[in-house]
This record gives sequence, C-alpha cells and structure tokens, in this order.
Amino acid sequence: MDPASVTETLQIFQTLQYITAAIFILLVFDHCLTIGQEVKTIWGNSTVRLHSKAAFVINRYLTEGVTAYVVYIFSGTSTTLDTPVSLHVNRSRCNVDLSSSRCERFIWIYGVICIISGAISHFVVLIRVYALWDRRANVARLLVSVFGICISTTTILGIFSAMSMQRQLTYSPSLHTCVFGTKPKTIIAMLAVLSVFDLFLAVLVVFNAMDRPRLTHVELVSGLQTDGLGLFLILWCLRLADVIISIFKPPAEVFVAITAVWAVCSIVNARLHMRLEGLALSRAKGTVVMLEDMM
Repeated sequence: MDPASVTETLQIFQTLQYITAAIFILLVFDHCLTIGQEVKTIWGNSTVRLHSKAAFVINRYLTEGVTAYVVYIFSGTSTTLDTPVSLHVNRSRCNVDLSSSRCERFIWIYGVICIISGAISHFVVLIRVYALWDRRANVARLLVSVFGICISTTTILGIFSAMSMQRQLTYSPSLHTCVFGTKPKTIIAMLAVLSVFDLFLAVLVVFNAMDRPRLTHVELVSGLQTDGLGLFLILWCLRLADVIISIFKPPAEVFVAITAVWAVCSIVNARLHMRLEGLALSRAKGTVVMLEDMM
C-alpha cells in the first residue's frame, strides 16, 4: 500500500473513532437530561402498555448499546477481533479471515438492529400522525399500507446491503479494526425509501391542518406548529442528508452518517414517545402540548 493510501486510511479510521464516540456521548447526555421525564412518563405511568415500554427500550437503550458496540469496534482496542491474530506472530491469512468473520458478524448485528429500531421509530411517529387525523379508518388503512411497504422494502434492501458489505468488510491487523471496502448501491435505495416515507408523513400533517376549518393563514401556521410539523421536517431533512451523503461519499463516511442520523432520530423519537405517553397523564387538565416544546 502506497503512503498516500496509508494516510487516507488512517484519516478515515480517526474520523470513525472520534465521530462514533461523539455520537455515543450525545446519546448518553440526552438520556441523562431526560431520565426524570422517562421515569415519570414511561416507567411510572400506569397507562403505558407493555409493548409500548418494549418499543421504548429498543429505541433508546438498544440504540445506545449498539452505538457503544460500534465505538468498541472502531476504537482500535477491540481485543475480541484481534485475538485470533495476536495468538500467532506470523499473522497468517487464515487468522485474518477469522477476524474478518467477526467483522461480518458486526455488520449483521448492526444492520438488523438498525432496521428494527428504524421500524419502531417510524411507527411511533405514525401513531402521532394517526392521532392528528382523529383516528379515521381510511387514514389508518393508508398509514398501515404505506408503512408496511416501506418497512418491507427497507428490510429487503438492508439484507442485500449487509450481504454485499460482508464481502467487502475486512479486518486490518495494523489498525485492529474493521475496514470498509466498496459501497453497495442498495444502501442508497434503502435510505431514499426512508426519506420518502418521512416526507409522506410530513405531507399528511400539512393536509390535516389544511382540512380543518380556519379563518386566517395565521391559524394554519399555528396549527402546523402545534401538530409538530417542524419535528417531521427535521426527521425528513436528516434522512435526506443520509441519502445525499450515501451518493457522494465513501462507505466509511456513509456508515458514520447513518449512525449519526440513527442516533439523532432515536433521541427525537424517544422524546416524542415520552411526550405522547405524558399526554395521557395531563389529558384531564385540558392542556394543549406543542410538540415543538420537546426539542
């Protein structure tokens, strides 16, 4: 490997190290900020059902766990990956292959949990949109149909992406970490589907506000703000940024972007989940809660 390639690899490796660590710190910091609200609205709220608590755990705690796993993999100190190589001074091809198989396992664990967490996050947002439309049956059928198509498509594309990446992901004995190869095109398609779905939800929020009787445009804007349109647009912009980065950037930077967007969406959806469950506690007071207040 020429000096320029070595320098580029080291720069990419350092980028992965610092940004993934920063993402994990962001998740933990936000968790600390909202732990009181979490206890009150999720664990101390008798109206919250078991499946809702399970969804919250997957969205928040499992995301934090996987992010910590990502930090460990790219820390350069992943002894689990390095053991088969360090046991032999010659570092034979067989031993490197053993470590590479662990890199393949990592990409599958990451991919599967990412898909599950993404599905739950979108479902939480979907419930909010459904509530805005006064739980109409036709809207429910539309949301469930589009949600099913979106998740099925992203799952299939995610599987193909993982299969492609596992053939390209290799172990670097000198860096003690996994190194990315080529970028599968299916990742771009998968991220594009998620972006379109988020845009679809934002459009539904707008149509819902326009469907209400109103006197002025000020009331329309106020209604959109109360419905949390800003939140839906933020989620869509994050997904769109993922798509743009996946088109123009190398695989390592795409992985960092996906992880960062996943973490931010996890934070936003955890806060939304707590807000929705908290509404059940404050409903008797007749208070109106603006979703923008949670940001």
